[in-house]
Amino acid sequence: MKKKILVGLILLTGWWSLVAREQKVKFVYDPQGQSVNSVSIAGSFNQWNKEANPLTRLSDGKFATEILLNEGVHYYKFVLDGSRWIEDPLADKSLRQPDGYGGYNSAVFVGENAASFGPAKPDNINQSALKYEVNVISPRLVEVRLRTLKDDVNSVTVVFDNLRQKLDKSYTAFGFDYYSGILEISAPPSTGYLELTDGKTRITFPGEKNISFTLKPEFSTPDWAKGCVWYQIMLDVFNNGEKANDPPNVLPWQWNFSRPYQTEKGDFYSFVWSRQFGGDLMGLLKKLDYLQELGIEAIYLNPVFEAPSMHKYNTSDYRHIDQHFGYLTDYSQLAESEDPKTWKWTETDKLFLEFLKEAHRRNIRVIIDGVFNHSGENFWAFQDLKKNQEKSKYRDWYTVTDWNVFRTQANLGRGYVGWAGFGGLPEFREDANGLVAPVKEHIFNITRRWMDPNGDGDPSDGIDGWRLDVPDCININFWKEWCALVKKINPQAYIVGELWSEAPAWLGQGMFDAQMNYPLTKLLIKFFVDRSISPGQLEKSLNHLLALYPYSVNLVQMNLLDSHDTDRIASQIYNPGREFDKKNRLNPRDGDFNPNYKNTKPPKEVYTRLKQLIAFQFTFVGSPSIWYGDEVGMWGSDDPFNRKPMLWKELMPYDEPGAEIDSELFNYYRQIINLRKKYPVFRLGSYRPILIDNEKNIFAFERKLGQQIALILLNNSDKPETINLPVSDGIKLLKDGLTSKVYPVKNQSVKVTLKPVGYLILLN
Repeated sequence: MKKKILVGLILLTGWWSLVAREQKVKFVYDPQGQSVNSVSIAGSFNQWNKEANPLTRLSDGKFATEILLNEGVHYYKFVLDGSRWIEDPLADKSLRQPDGYGGYNSAVFVGENAASFGPAKPDNINQSALKYEVNVISPRLVEVRLRTLKDDVNSVTVVFDNLRQKLDKSYTAFGFDYYSGILEISAPPSTGYLELTDGKTRITFPGEKNISFTLKPEFSTPDWAKGCVWYQIMLDVFNNGEKANDPPNVLPWQWNFSRPYQTEKGDFYSFVWSRQFGGDLMGLLKKLDYLQELGIEAIYLNPVFEAPSMHKYNTSDYRHIDQHFGYLTDYSQLAESEDPKTWKWTETDKLFLEFLKEAHRRNIRVIIDGVFNHSGENFWAFQDLKKNQEKSKYRDWYTVTDWNVFRTQANLGRGYVGWAGFGGLPEFREDANGLVAPVKEHIFNITRRWMDPNGDGDPSDGIDGWRLDVPDCININFWKEWCALVKKINPQAYIVGELWSEAPAWLGQGMFDAQMNYPLTKLLIKFFVDRSISPGQLEKSLNHLLALYPYSVNLVQMNLLDSHDTDRIASQIYNPGREFDKKNRLNPRDGDFNPNYKNTKPPKEVYTRLKQLIAFQFTFVGSPSIWYGDEVGMWGSDDPFNRKPMLWKELMPYDEPGAEIDSELFNYYRQIINLRKKYPVFRLGSYRPILIDNEKNIFAFERKLGQQIALILLNNSDKPETINLPVSDGIKLLKDGLTSKVYPVKNQSVKVTLKPVGYLILLN
């Protein structure tokens, strides 16, 4: 776990911090006579990078290394000779978890041993086991966490100024109980203490009854991003507002994507990747009313910079928005260099700034994709390298592996290092600190250009942040400097990284605000779609994810169900029983080809289950994200079928069978978004599980903010279930947030019946 920051807290003698502590862990592999030339370790602590932590061969033939790890559970595997992934034979097998491929990941726990404190005793509180943590969430909100020995405490109450608030037990792990709560503070600075009881025993903690701090966090995430509703758009396939700027050979918007168009010849997968449909900024501007009606608060745009492809991940020029999104431009007439003083603003660039202005007027934030690990072959510096070869002033921007090959076959993606081995995506060169100096300078200048376009020190005319493509392919030291620049330009800028696994080293102080929360997505697919884990396992895994980061990070995590890199969520539900984002492609030459994948419109029961997933997504901690078109029922396997043109009512009918707008689903999205926006508890409230029933397959949790409480109940079985749900003292009535039905509370319990695959969102 990344070290968490105690914000402005005056530490008192005897009160220890729940801050995660670092510890060196030694890993040893014994080949036991096998022929092994190299061993490395890949795990959750290094983004499963098999090259990040090699082991050293010792004189006795064993391999070993030491890694500094934060407190918590870390999963890993040994990698032998660069290709054979195995468990650690010496690891504690009680901690291992399935790896999704029929094997297991090993695990190591870093932290204190609860057994060293002895067993809990009646009417006694073991103060030596107590640890705390305070996270400042916003100028008026503070999260307090407390660790106690398991079953050592009956109740915990935090007292700040004149406020008394009970802390709820969030979870139990490794012999400890963890309590937490979010407090609304009236006026800083504040002082307070904790009251703990166990039977007849009552203590105040610390004994001095004086916790004091100021609400000025050393690390914070943007207030506007906490719990906001995201909408992800790939511009070429969202809405075509101006035909005059269309790329050559655009396909009709309503064309059946699965069929070759009349001008397309040969194998389907030889031309489908180059399809374009003409979506643009004019079309996006025309649909801001639609997004506002849906309730969207922030837009994430896939790459918008000049590039020849539909997806724009093969950048030609970061200095300009792609001309096919605005007005056609002859870039050769601009006479620009790497010097920002030579950079011009094209009419398309100006249109993009107008779009930002209009979005901001509607209180909609906008972030764009930063693809800074690699460019496309049409990138101006790479073109100069192809032209001038060794004499190019940009030869140090890239890594040429063979000049003889490069001279004749660079246009075929050969002779240079490309991202992930792909031709067409030349990687920028790196040194020990990340991108080499001239590339770094260029990226920094690009960052300034789009965050503060007129350079007046007021970033309100610029983008509101960045989504970073494959950031873990660049040395983390570069990102530390880059993040400092971003936050200097705009302290309220939002930075989210494309990180597919747990990433405590990448989120938090001095780094990104959030990740595209694929670890959560994978977990939700296992529970709601595959039904391969129990409510108890879901609870344990959710607690683990939330414990990885400060709560201010959890509140801005981009919680998605799908994206441009996965099959759409409706199709995921229609094709259960697979590892997330695996076996979801229709190209026979692809490693994830699945001949049994159903790529037709899913039946009604799929969308019933989708609504249950949405109910969780929009009430859980974090910021829910919608991949364009999910709200109207779009479906599709992984790319390219997840990137079909958006469904619009005025363009009906579409050629693909079943391609119709699901108005019922759209209205459900709109209703649950409005509910989320109406009640701050969903944006900022604390979280705790309140009912885990493995037999009935029911999971329920509570969100709480001050006196506002929301209870979310989910029935993951195929039959109706009646339950008695415990309710906090003082609550007499609960109301269904979606139907307004009232439920009476009797004896601190509410009786409810959940439909098959049903859900309830109850509010006090």
